[in-house]
Amino acid sequence: LKGATRIRRSLRRPLSDEAADLLRAWRIASPISPAGWVFPNTEDANNPRPDLKKIWDRVCSRAELTDVRVHDLRHSFASAAVNAGASLHVVGKALGHADVRTTERYAHVMDSSIRDVANAVSRVLR
Repeated sequence: LKGATRIRRSLRRPLSDEAADLLRAWRIASPISPAGWVFPNTEDANNPRPDLKKIWDRVCSRAELTDVRVHDLRHSFASAAVNAGASLHVVGKALGHADVRTTERYAHVMDSSIRDVANAVSRVLR
């Protein structure tokens, strides 16, 4: 995946195998944008769709989700990665963060992960 960051820096990040497979299937089923956009503008395929927020809002409505922003997916990703055992450093790199302190604000550790660590330390100390 490549694109621009909030501060217009170039950003390239690997996708999971599953996400890459889904994008390949999407490309086969959908018209391909000459510029490579996954969701091209319906009037000018060289530019992205300007209404992704409307589409996101519709998806959330159908899923009966309230107060969920696209940006919240970054927090969910960070939390899931940390709870799966990834280091803050690696998660920060995946998110494009220059400072691990930013990643700390994104990642929310589940109680079960804290309990797992406490149990692991307990086993070592026996």
